[in-house]
Amino acid sequence: MPPIPLYLKINGLHTDANDNPPHITEVSTTEIKFNENTYEFAKIFGGSTTAYPELIDDKSSSCVVLVGPTGSGKTTLLKQLIAAKVKNFETQAFISSFEITKLRKINDLVDSASEFKKLQLSSLESTLKRAKYTPDALKLIMSRRSTQPTESHPNSSRSCLVVTFYYQNTRTTFVDSMATTTSNAFANSENASITQLIVNHKNVSKADDLISNFISKNQKLKVVLNLDPYGDSAFIDSSLKDVSDFVKIFEPPANSPVNSLAKTNNDTVTKQVRRVPSYTRPTLSSSRHSPKNLSKRSRINSNSPDKMTLSKRVRLKNSPLSQSVDSNPFIEKNSKIYLKNLASRTSSTDTLTDSDSHHDCCLQIETLQNEKRVLHKKYVDSIKDLKQDFLAFKQEAAGIINVLNDLDAQLSELKQKQIDLENTKNDQIKELVSEHELQIEKISKDLTEKFKLVETQLLSKHESHVQQFTKELIAESESKQQVEEELENLKTIHAKDSVRILELETQLSDAAKEKSESDYKLTDTSEIVNDLKSQIETLKANLNKSEEEREIQNKKLDQVSELKELKELKVEELSNNLSKLQQELHRKEIESNEQLEKLHGVSADKEKSLQQSIEQSKIYINSLKDQNAKTDRNWEIKYGTLEQNQQKLVEEHLANRQRDQLEIEKLVKSKTELEADNQALKNQLTEISKQFSTLGVESSELKKQLEETQIKYDQAEIVHQELKAQIEKLLKESAGKDGQLKELNQSHEKFVNELKNEHEKQVKETKDQTIKEMEEKHQQAIKEIEDSHNENIKEINNEHENKAKCIIDSLNEEIEELTSQLKNAESEKNTLQSLKLEYENEIIAYKSKIDQLEKESAENLKDYEAKLQSMKFDLESDLAIEKQLRKDDGQDFENQIEKLNQLVTEKDLQLSEKDEEIASIKKYMEELEDTKAKLEEKSTTQNGMKSLDNSLTKKHAAVVAELSGKITNGDADIDGDNEPLDGNEDGTNMAITSSINKRNVLQPLLNNTTSPLKKANSNNSKNDESTSPKFESPDLATVD
Repeated sequence: MPPIPLYLKINGLHTDANDNPPHITEVSTTEIKFNENTYEFAKIFGGSTTAYPELIDDKSSSCVVLVGPTGSGKTTLLKQLIAAKVKNFETQAFISSFEITKLRKINDLVDSASEFKKLQLSSLESTLKRAKYTPDALKLIMSRRSTQPTESHPNSSRSCLVVTFYYQNTRTTFVDSMATTTSNAFANSENASITQLIVNHKNVSKADDLISNFISKNQKLKVVLNLDPYGDSAFIDSSLKDVSDFVKIFEPPANSPVNSLAKTNNDTVTKQVRRVPSYTRPTLSSSRHSPKNLSKRSRINSNSPDKMTLSKRVRLKNSPLSQSVDSNPFIEKNSKIYLKNLASRTSSTDTLTDSDSHHDCCLQIETLQNEKRVLHKKYVDSIKDLKQDFLAFKQEAAGIINVLNDLDAQLSELKQKQIDLENTKNDQIKELVSEHELQIEKISKDLTEKFKLVETQLLSKHESHVQQFTKELIAESESKQQVEEELENLKTIHAKDSVRILELETQLSDAAKEKSESDYKLTDTSEIVNDLKSQIETLKANLNKSEEEREIQNKKLDQVSELKELKELKVEELSNNLSKLQQELHRKEIESNEQLEKLHGVSADKEKSLQQSIEQSKIYINSLKDQNAKTDRNWEIKYGTLEQNQQKLVEEHLANRQRDQLEIEKLVKSKTELEADNQALKNQLTEISKQFSTLGVESSELKKQLEETQIKYDQAEIVHQELKAQIEKLLKESAGKDGQLKELNQSHEKFVNELKNEHEKQVKETKDQTIKEMEEKHQQAIKEIEDSHNENIKEINNEHENKAKCIIDSLNEEIEELTSQLKNAESEKNTLQSLKLEYENEIIAYKSKIDQLEKESAENLKDYEAKLQSMKFDLESDLAIEKQLRKDDGQDFENQIEKLNQLVTEKDLQLSEKDEEIASIKKYMEELEDTKAKLEEKSTTQNGMKSLDNSLTKKHAAVVAELSGKITNGDADIDGDNEPLDGNEDGTNMAITSSINKRNVLQPLLNNTTSPLKKANSNNSKNDESTSPKFESPDLATVD
């Protein structure tokens, strides 16, 4: 069983970094020094590190426990680990979470209806609620965790948080232990109760499903200690000691390797064995060993065989075979191993008599029967244990089924709630619209009713005045009749009294004067009537203005409602765009991973091809050497072919470089074109923003939202440019790989074209949709307002014209008769002024109501803007998380690129080494050819050198064979290959010189032993030697 790894995370957010020195110093990547003691860990993560592959990249189930004092950054590390782990999920994952507070209480953070309850040791996992993972679900879990300000941290966590992800039959658990606020972490009462739950208790029954089982079930346990180097030294000291004890509790048995935490001088570690979960404990059948065989030995009295008495019973020692077989409970008693053991026991040659052996057999049979009974009991007990485990598994499965059914029911309830909420929203919108329409109708009805009342009042007053005028005219007509009668009486009397006639003439002149005065009065009355008409017209104008103001207010209300709808549509569009962008980013990440996999495959193929080419070159060199051993001409031909191949390779290398440079230039041009397109798109966006500026203050808010989306796009574009730069680096570094460049160029062009098309489509769609929607709505609103306004104006004008005509006609008819009613006209003026005042007061009241409505609409708009700002803040936080994720992806991508570069450099070094080997071999072959040519020249002058030539050819063939054997074993280093070659060369030279020296010694002997004819031949040969060219080496010069 491997040891539990312990990691260290150093907090990078230091508040007092400039004032105080750190308490911890990093010695290496796995060691730190604190208080003159060195502590060793599996790995140390610095403050700037954001990637944790050792903690996350487990494909099997795992558990990460975070421990440390308050303010050490456990919660931030938990969020970083969760964000990095979620990136690896290709399909939907599920999450469950709970917290443990003081007095051993559990709160299910996923279930919103749960309350703090006491810890139940059985069926813990089946009672927890699971939900689909979303960022909102994680935010809700973190917000529901219990926190409390302390002296050292304002937002310290006051519980132990356990978060579990379920993904593809695996589980990943993160445990954030409660922050410690005292120097002795495990002396804290609350923390002690929680850590006791994490560590298994003693004497735990099998049915208990503790939290330790929940954490360590099919999981790899890892512990991460969080420390602040500028924090309290007492906290650091206590946390290091307590974590060492914590890890010791979980350590494997003494035989397995132990993960050393602190290499102190005076530390004596007492190893404790980790308590395994209940379901992994041995049962009775597997833990108990079979009882030892007790064979009883008897002695026989030598007096009479009939009287056999058992004297003393001796316990025999078990043989090693019996111990190994009997002690193993998994070997069946009918198996071959067991029978062989019995045969070995029975075949043992002891000094016993037949009766002793029979008695021993009986005893062995009894012991075997006892063992059989014990085994049967074990078998029955194991079956019972299996049944109990199966029942527990059934209970867990039933609990899981119940949880799934609850989840289905909750999903259906949530769907129904969503439908109900949508229905309620629609009903509320309809009610608001109906209320606004009712208010508008009420206002219009009130205005029309008041206008009608004013008109009826005016008409009634005018009718009363007309009736009075008619009565007065009748009275005047009666008085005229009386005057005429009197005139007739006066005519009859005229003849009688002329004086009276004169008086009457004077009276008539006076009456004429009175008529002129009455005519002046009539002109004054006409002027008064004209004033009244002007006042009526002003009243009509005021009424028209009030109606226009009412229509303007209605328009404003319609515009406000339309703007609300537009804003809601824009928010939906922005959310859709964000989801699309997230999908595109996910797709692009997948494509980049695929490209990296392709690059890895291409590099592997290149390595294979290089190895094949090296092997082919080795085979080719061997064939050349074999041909050189046969004939010199074939050697020269092959040497020429090698030179041609090298030239071709050099030419191909140069051609590949030129192609790479051309492709790089093409990529640079495409980059400039893309930048120009991006600038053009930016200019278009600025023009669109200028066009939208004419739509008003409310459209400017929409502009800001568009600019924010543009900033987001620029950020995505910057990321894209970084990716392009990285791709260009790859292209420059892997210049010798044509296939990789072509694939990268194709994928880059596709990627750029897709980005262009998607960006253009999005910009066009957004521009066209927004412009069309705004123009259509604006035009429809203007048309509706104009139509309604024109119709209302026409109707009102017609009504007013008809009424005005009627009134003017009646007034014109009545003006001729209104001569004596000036006083009544003045009283009517006063009444009209009072009516004006009342009407103005009513208008002021209506204006106040309108102001209240405007204030309410402004408040609603403010609320809406606050909601938008909150949504913007959420979007910005999500973007920050995505930026961190992108940075992590960029670092991974750079690491992979560095690995590829290292592979390429290693392969280039290997090729250069092989080229040097080939060059050294060629030089050595040239030297051999020179020596052979010299020897051939010497063989033409001396016939006696044939034997030496044969020996040289044999040794030459042997040297070539040795060289070919060494080249086939070409995996050794260059130095190791060259040293034996030099030794062989020296050996061949020594062999040549020794053979020549022998020849020099043997030559005078031959000359002395030959006949006179042979001497003559030798003299002739000497004469020939004088004319032949001499060998250059000093050893061969002695032969001459």
